[in-house]
Amino acid sequence: MIAALAVAAAMVVVPAQEPEPGRTVLAFVPGVAWEAPGAAVGALTTATARTPFCAADIAVTLSAGRRATVGGNGCAVPAVVGGRVAGWDAIVRANESRHFGARPGSLTSGVEASDGCVSASGPLAAVAAARPDGTVPPARTGSTCTVSVTDLTGAGTLAAALAAVRRDHPDATRTVLVSLPRRGHLGAVAVLPGSGLLRGSTRRDGVVALTDVASYVTGVRSITTVGGSAATLPDLDRREHLRRPYAGFYVAGLIALPMLLYIWLAFGRRRAGPRARAVALVLATYPAAGFVSSLVPWWRASVAWPLAVACVVAGMAGVFALGVLAARALRAAPEVGIAAVSVLVFVADLLTGGYLQRTGVGSYPTITGGRFYGLGNNGFAVLTTSAVIVAGAAARRYGPRAWLGLLPVVALVALPVWGADFGGAITLTAALVAALAVRSRRALVLGVVAGVVVALGVALLDYARPPESRTHLGRFVGELANGGWSDTVARKAGAAAHSFVTWYPLLVVGSAAIAYVLLRRFDDRVTARAVVVLLAVGSLVNDSGLVVAAFGAAVAVPLLVSYVERRA
Repeated sequence: MIAALAVAAAMVVVPAQEPEPGRTVLAFVPGVAWEAPGAAVGALTTATARTPFCAADIAVTLSAGRRATVGGNGCAVPAVVGGRVAGWDAIVRANESRHFGARPGSLTSGVEASDGCVSASGPLAAVAAARPDGTVPPARTGSTCTVSVTDLTGAGTLAAALAAVRRDHPDATRTVLVSLPRRGHLGAVAVLPGSGLLRGSTRRDGVVALTDVASYVTGVRSITTVGGSAATLPDLDRREHLRRPYAGFYVAGLIALPMLLYIWLAFGRRRAGPRARAVALVLATYPAAGFVSSLVPWWRASVAWPLAVACVVAGMAGVFALGVLAARALRAAPEVGIAAVSVLVFVADLLTGGYLQRTGVGSYPTITGGRFYGLGNNGFAVLTTSAVIVAGAAARRYGPRAWLGLLPVVALVALPVWGADFGGAITLTAALVAALAVRSRRALVLGVVAGVVVALGVALLDYARPPESRTHLGRFVGELANGGWSDTVARKAGAAAHSFVTWYPLLVVGSAAIAYVLLRRFDDRVTARAVVVLLAVGSLVNDSGLVVAAFGAAVAVPLLVSYVERRA
C-alpha cells in the first residue's frame, strides 16, 4: 500500500521553470515590501543559522543561499576595508561549525560562473554580494550587471526606496525587494513586476524562505506566483507574532499539568480514585487541543491571550466529549475513544492540507522556520501514540492482525504529499514491527531496519521527481548521492541533543517513573512495548529529540492512569 501510494505521489510532476533572462535588482528596503504596488508579494521567514538573528545574518544567508550567520557575539554589519568584508575568514569559519552547508559568497560566485557580474552598493549589499574570498564587487550605476544588490534601508520610506531603484536601475528586468523584519515578526518580499502571492520551498501560498530569495536572484526559479491578495499577509504576520510566545505557555502546560497529576498520585494517597481518573482523561486531551484551538482565529482579537486560552480549553472539552461519544459508539473504554478522536483530528487535518499543523499553538511557528509543510514532530508524537493505543485496543478485541491497521497511518506519515516525515516513517514502522514480533528481543532491531527501508524507499521515489517538486526527503537523497549529508545529520543530532537541556526531560522522567509503577497493573504488554519503542526510537531519530517522548507521554501516561484507576 505504501509503495503504491508513493508511486502515485511520485507521478505528480510540476513542469520545470527556466530562469528568467535579463538583469535583477535585489534591494533591502524600509517599510513593508508587500505594500509595493504592482508586485507579487509574500511574507518572508528570515530564519538564519542562529537565534535571535540580525540584519547581518540575513545578508550572509542571502550570500550563501543556506542559513548562515556572521558569527561572534555582535550583530553589527561588517565594514568593508580595502575592498574586502572585514572579518570574512571568521564568518566562513563560523558557518562551517553550524552544519548548514553554508558557503558565504555563493550568490556572486554562481552569477560570475555563468559569465555574469554582480554589483554592490551599501553595507548590507556588500555582505550579501561578497565573493567567496570576501572581496566586494564595486558599485555600478545603471543596470549594467546581471545582479545589482543595493542597500536602501536608509531611504526613509518604501516609496523613496522604489524611486531610487527606478532612478539608478531603469533597465532592470525584475526587482526583488526585501524588508527586514521587526523583532518577533515576519519579514516581507516583493517581486516587481508581478501580481498575486509568492510561493517558495515552503509550499505555502504567500510564505517565502530567505534561502528561496537567494536561489531566485541567481536564476534558480524556486519562487512561483499564485493567486491571492496581499491583504491576507498582515493577518498571517499577527498570528505568527503571537503564536510563538503562546506556544511557550502551551508547552509549559504540557509539562506542568501531567507532573502535577503524577505528584498527586505519588504523594496524595495510594488510590486517588475516580477524581484522578477524570483528571487524567481530561489531561490526555491537552496535546491535541493545542492544534484544534486554531479552528477559531483567536489572534484577531484586540486582546488575544484570553481567547487563545479559551480556545485551548474548548479544544480539550471538544476532544473529551467526542471521545466519550466515540467510546460508546465503539463499545470501548473512554481512553480508547479519546485516542481515536485524537487520531481522527490529525488524519483529517493532513488529508485536507495540514491547516492545524501550520497554525496550532502546538505546532512549529513559521517565524522559526522549523517546519513549513507536512507533519511536525509534535503532531507526529500525538498522532502516532494515539494510533498505537487504538490499534492495541483493536488487537485485544479482534486479534493481532488488527495491528496492520497502522499501515495507512505509516503511509500518511511517510508520503511527501501528506506527512513527509522521514524519521516518523522509521519510528512508526519500528513500533508496528515491535507489536507484531514474536520475540521481543529482536523487535527493536527488526523494526528500525524495516523503518529505514520504508523511509528510504519513499525518499528515493521523491528524489525521482523533478527538483522543483521534491520535499526535504528527496533532497536528502540528493545529499547522500552528491555530498552534504553529514552536515544535515550533524545539525539534526545537535538539535536533538539540545532537547536534553530543556524542561522536557522532567516530563519524560516523571512519566517513565509513574508508568513503571502502573504497568504492573496493565495487562496489555504488547501495546506497552509498542508505545515504548515508538517514543524511544522517535526521540533518537528525530531532530526534536525528547520532544517526541514528551508529547507522546503527555497522551499515553494520563490514559494509562485512567485505565488502571478504572480497573482498580
